[in-house]
Amino acid sequence: MKKKVIIILCLSVAIVLALAWCGKEKEVAIDYGTSELFSQADMDDAIKEILKKFNTFKGCELYSLSYTSDERCEEELEYRNKHASEGTTYDACIVFDSSFHSPVSNAGAWEPNTLYTWSWYLVRTDNSNWKLVGYGYG
Repeated sequence: MKKKVIIILCLSVAIVLALAWCGKEKEVAIDYGTSELFSQADMDDAIKEILKKFNTFKGCELYSLSYTSDERCEEELEYRNKHASEGTTYDACIVFDSSFHSPVSNAGAWEPNTLYTWSWYLVRTDNSNWKLVGYGYG
């Protein structure tokens, strides 16, 4: 009888710890870098859009997001405007680099248990909301 009680208590503790661990969000390292183009609020708004998309990557774990540089954003803005649909001109483009890990198993299209480094590209016009227009390698 005493052995059963100990086993039940151990299982109960294990279940409580597992549930507590599952409910915690992993902390993502954010590097805002230095920018004369964007405020931290601008960057936070862009990060929210990135996280919306990233959260659809089932089983992936995001480690970091880093603002690239004002120069890269200006180069990318020029590229995005050059390739925008006719009549569309963006006022701003922001670029973040990221690192994340794919699921260990049941990875689907992901290479299992792999560290990925991707870039995220967002644009806006007239200080509107950021729009994610690209992500992936390079």
